[in-house]
Amino acid sequence: MIGLEEKYIFGRPRKYYLRSLLKLILFSYSKGIFSSRQISELAGENLPARWLTKNLFPSYRTVCRFRISD
Repeated sequence: MIGLEEKYIFGRPRKYYLRSLLKLILFSYSKGIFSSRQISELAGENLPARWLTKNLFPSYRTVCRFRISD
């Protein structure tokens, strides 16, 4: 099981659930989309992707930070 329920101690609190971002990344990879900007665009335009992110539209920077984080 992946530990995605870590407490966020520093900086601003998280606006997006880590599980939702992981689902969005995996969904976009299955569609052949690997660019952070295109993943962000997919989250706004695709209905299943909207459902995965619970109608929140992460920016490309948020997607990129999530992809390179530990």
